[in-house]
Amino acid sequence: MGYYIATAGPLARDGVECSVQEWTRISACALPKGFRYLVSNAEEIVEPVLLFLYRRCIQSSKVKSVGNSQKAFSDDLYELFSYLEVVDLRWDAVDIHDLIQYRETLQTSLSPKTGKKYRRSTIARRMRTIQRFYKWAHRNGYCDDIGKADDDDLVHRIGDASRDAGSGDDLIPKDDGSDSVDAIGADDLTKILRLLGPLPKDRGAGETSVYRLGATVAVGTGMRIDEVMQLTLLDIQNVQPASSQAAVSLVITKTKGGRARRVFIPNPIYEDLLAYINGERKECVADPSPTYPLFVNRADAHRNPGRPMTTHTMWRNFHAAVIKAGLSYQEPVVRDDKLKLETRARHSFHDLRHTYAVVMYQQLVKRGKSAPWLVLARLLGHKYVETTVRIYLRSVDTIEAELTDFVNQYIRVLRDA
Repeated sequence: MGYYIATAGPLARDGVECSVQEWTRISACALPKGFRYLVSNAEEIVEPVLLFLYRRCIQSSKVKSVGNSQKAFSDDLYELFSYLEVVDLRWDAVDIHDLIQYRETLQTSLSPKTGKKYRRSTIARRMRTIQRFYKWAHRNGYCDDIGKADDDDLVHRIGDASRDAGSGDDLIPKDDGSDSVDAIGADDLTKILRLLGPLPKDRGAGETSVYRLGATVAVGTGMRIDEVMQLTLLDIQNVQPASSQAAVSLVITKTKGGRARRVFIPNPIYEDLLAYINGERKECVADPSPTYPLFVNRADAHRNPGRPMTTHTMWRNFHAAVIKAGLSYQEPVVRDDKLKLETRARHSFHDLRHTYAVVMYQQLVKRGKSAPWLVLARLLGHKYVETTVRIYLRSVDTIEAELTDFVNQYIRVLRDA
């Protein structure tokens, strides 16, 4: 039979005869544009998957109804249902051992999208989605119970081998250290920032500072790429800089998990943002609305000049700068049943957040903070301090000796590379 992922389009009123009140009620029940769900090749919607995604992403305030999380959930279930189709298993007839076999298959397979082995974190996320789906399906009478671990507790315990050992959970792969944090050293960060473009004040004809500025905001505040790209002009206009402080405080609400948190923008970066707003951005944007996105496409962009920049555009330019800086390696991948060597970037945009975290931890320790992990967890927006410790403890221990001069270099590099 097979499956594919369908995407909800805009709700059209053409040909529908009803009152405004009735149409409002209909619209409230419709799937939002861009919502992804599973459909069989026989053009039948997979009802339990649709209802699970609806409950998880629309009725819940913790997850955006349309976005990266909803896409990940739908992809995870699409891959599972496709696998069960191949091995001739009904989704509602599997047991815990079948799902463990699926996990082991992922651990020994290559991703069809990247042509390389799945990361442990990717497998862990996928198995968490599957576990939640089956727990929901059992509660709603679609299948027997196959879950073991408490789902809410598992969310922040995933990956900690010492705690997983006693959790009774068999689905989530244990942490083998393969997905360790990769902070960017000062010298490499300098190369990348220079290749991303000039500072706003140094911008010449035909140049853009937007890619460098986006990366600088991320490494200077610890914000995720989605959080950086959802900043608006109003966010920057609303902050109140103080001459006695080394950074300006900003509360962001469009975060992973939807929990507002306070970030601190170093004054040099804040000054660069103002220079960008009053210079390059003003040249590009016709819409003066203060709620318009902060980062926009350059005026000479081939597509959508002056329009809000997409996350992918920012990511793509950072990725290209990393490779151009020589921070890459060759990896064998399978394409069209042939083994080829492909160039991989040694750093991702998310490594800017890792860099901030490692450097900030060193600063907190240097200043004698009694609970550095707790402070760092708040700065990063982690709900549980255990998450922060699990992700960064190994990296801090590993590169601590190399960071003696890195903190001071890092602050200079942010603006003066």
